[in-house]
Amino acid sequence: LLAEDDPSVPGLELELAVALAGIGSFGEAIDLFADAEQRAVDPCLSGHIRIARLNARLNFEPEGMDAAIRRECERVIPLFEAHGDHRALSRAWYALGQVEWAETQMEATDRAMTTAAAHAHRAGDRGLELLTLVSRAGWLGTTSWSTSETRRELERLTRRFPGEPAVERVLRFWRVFSAYQEGRAGDARALARDWLDDVRRHDSPMMAESFAMFFALNELLTGDVDRAERLALDAVEALQDCGVRAYLGSAKSVLAEVRAAQGRAREAVELADESVRIGSSADRVNLVAAHAVQARAYAMLGEHEQAKAAATEAVAVAGQTDSLLIQATAQKALAHALLAAGELPAARAAAVEAERLFGTLERFLTQQPATALVAQIERELAAASAPPVLAGHREGGD
Repeated sequence: LLAEDDPSVPGLELELAVALAGIGSFGEAIDLFADAEQRAVDPCLSGHIRIARLNARLNFEPEGMDAAIRRECERVIPLFEAHGDHRALSRAWYALGQVEWAETQMEATDRAMTTAAAHAHRAGDRGLELLTLVSRAGWLGTTSWSTSETRRELERLTRRFPGEPAVERVLRFWRVFSAYQEGRAGDARALARDWLDDVRRHDSPMMAESFAMFFALNELLTGDVDRAERLALDAVEALQDCGVRAYLGSAKSVLAEVRAAQGRAREAVELADESVRIGSSADRVNLVAAHAVQARAYAMLGEHEQAKAAATEAVAVAGQTDSLLIQATAQKALAHALLAAGELPAARAAAVEAERLFGTLERFLTQQPATALVAQIERELAAASAPPVLAGHREGGD
């Protein structure tokens, strides 16, 4: 409806590009970002466009984007502050939050997203404020907060934004997760099916399948490997179709877990290797997941040195984060590798730490394999320290 030279066109192109990137139409979004930046005269708008473009690329072309976003934010945030552009400031802090989350710096993620929400509120942009707060709850809830902490935050958002579909959708997702963790697999599956159908209708394959792979991991914990396989394969196919490399790397790790559970250890190693190649080298969540499944698969193959090396790498990467969940995942992988290698005391220490961390986060279904692992290692330790049983002995004599 607007003339080609209308000054409001670049800002509208920016918003359309952000929306298109959000539903997986990356190529069209990039073209619009480029056109908007070329047309923009206002330096704040130009900076806003660059931040949004880099943030979109973080999902589709992740390698190196974290550093690029940090550099651009350092450059433009002072400019936005000088002009009082709170909407642009919100988007910049949101982009920083997404980088911090990818690098699993959870306290920094919390600070960035809280700052982003405050600027969106000052800008009067309720939609952007809501997106920021819902993302914060989802990201921290899946990697850092305990189950009860996450539930309280979602209830608070529900009271603050009554009837908002975005809040309802995240709250419904958390009900699925809680049902799994509480051992109510039947309820969880029904809730997950309805949730995925709703998100696929109203949002995007990118969002739906990023959560489908999360459900697949929970199905593995319930012991339903076939259902986990279907979810993981669907996620890989959909994410390949829309070219979301950041999430595709994670989906490959989940499929690797499925293959390991099926006893297809060599395939699991290959999928984990592919996961590392596809994702960003700064994505510590994916790196830990990939190295953890490598450790388990190598242990199954009897390749103990490779298993220990992969698990040690998972622990090293997890140690660069402040996520208890990621640290627990790495410790469990180390326990598996050490147990397979017969290094029982060290295996027990790692398994006990994994069990403790999962318990702190109230991930009770996730904790069960760690608890079983501790029990298995303790049985083997007891057997190793028991005195030998003699087949027979002579009475009397010297």
